[in-house]
Amino acid sequence: MSTTTLRAQIEALNLEISAHKQRLITLTASRDALDAELRRVAVFPIDTLPSELLSEIFVCCMPGEPAVATCESMPLPLTRVCKLWAQTAMGTPALWRSLHLAVDDKARYDEQMVGLATTWLQNCKGRLSLGLAVGNFNRANAPSQLSDVSSLIAANGANLSSFNLSFNPESDVPLLLAEQSFLFDNLEELGMRSVQYAPRDTAADRENIAGLVRAFAAMPALQKVRIRYLPPTWLPLPWSQITEFECIMYTGAQVLQALRLLPNLVVFTIELVYNAGAEDRSTLSVVTHRKLRHMSIQEGGGRQPILGILYMLNFLTLPRLETLRPDAVQEETFSAFIHRSEYPPLKVLDFRPVDDEQDGYLCVNDLAKIFSRFDHLYKLRIGQSLGTHDLVDTLASTFTSFPGCLPRLQELEIDGFSAGTGDAGLDDLIWMLEQHRKYSRELRRANVRLNAHLPGVATTWRTIVAPSKHRDVLNQWKADGLEVFIWHRQEPAWRLDSVV
Repeated sequence: MSTTTLRAQIEALNLEISAHKQRLITLTASRDALDAELRRVAVFPIDTLPSELLSEIFVCCMPGEPAVATCESMPLPLTRVCKLWAQTAMGTPALWRSLHLAVDDKARYDEQMVGLATTWLQNCKGRLSLGLAVGNFNRANAPSQLSDVSSLIAANGANLSSFNLSFNPESDVPLLLAEQSFLFDNLEELGMRSVQYAPRDTAADRENIAGLVRAFAAMPALQKVRIRYLPPTWLPLPWSQITEFECIMYTGAQVLQALRLLPNLVVFTIELVYNAGAEDRSTLSVVTHRKLRHMSIQEGGGRQPILGILYMLNFLTLPRLETLRPDAVQEETFSAFIHRSEYPPLKVLDFRPVDDEQDGYLCVNDLAKIFSRFDHLYKLRIGQSLGTHDLVDTLASTFTSFPGCLPRLQELEIDGFSAGTGDAGLDDLIWMLEQHRKYSRELRRANVRLNAHLPGVATTWRTIVAPSKHRDVLNQWKADGLEVFIWHRQEPAWRLDSVV
């Protein structure tokens, strides 16, 4: 075959290849156009939403509790969908208000940590709530990310509204962080948590932690402080400006120390660890605080009440208290506290009465007299605890002996209702509520927990139907806006009704 023929065949093939390439280009363009149309149709009408509405939707998609930040943490995925979403997300400060960083052994391999923190700080518009958990490092083995992150926080301290630090006070972390100067001019909330359950108490450790707090400078806007497993006397905080204080401590003595340091405290939340029951409190003296209005105390780590100890209410006098949640407490201690505080203007009371003798009897008359003085109380919860008898009887006696008692009560919850046999228990409950409603129509909701074994079918119940003799009373209550619910263990509350 001649060269002319071969060249002609090659040229013909080149022409055919060019034609196929052009066809491929045309097909690719058609495919891309259809793909773009598919994307447009798939997101319609989202792509037509006003940016303000899209911003609100983004905020609703955020998780409740921030996890340790990664490249997949919200709201970063929103910025990778399209330009519109990226612009909207970056322009919505509420999406960037919470960030949690962990500088631990894994941080050595996380080169993006500083970049993540920078992104949040740039977009939060000065209202960032930052959590920082630091591993157990000494100066020799601390990762470079610790220095980088602490420098970034120090340089952007004015953008933080809340800062929560978790660390080991026995490590070099306090010293390493204290090398920076943190200008927290707008910081309103500070949390400091020791990961060491029982940190050693040495002069060096106390000074290291004090030096760290001093590195936080003045904090002129600070109002709320949370500490865990750190004695308050270790922390040189601006105590006089703090109005809300939350703590987990080891001893009642530390609680009283904190109260003495906080002259303008309004809200006090206390949790004492379980071994606090072994503390000798016989030498503690009573502390009077005339500005505290809301207090919650949990003793014993949430376990059963500790019998035979002096509860913290024995050492407190709070004449302006409005909210009291003391968990378990002896009736005698509670009564003495109320008298010593000159019957404070309580609005919310949540407590579990305990009888040390465990004879099943409380001083009903004493409780009734106390309740009769609570003219401002609108929410009352009485929890079931050791030694208590039927609390429905206690309240019934109160309302009978002191007509007009608790005139502003709107919410009532009783944890421990003995249903009795037949309809007797229900009769007692309705009679008790009727005694109260003779003089007050403020009550809107009553929750009662049963002390009884219920069959498995109870999980499918929606209401509990009262006997016909109570129909008129229940109908009148419903018309007046009062709803009565009965619940049992973990089951949903059942509405007490007059009809199926």
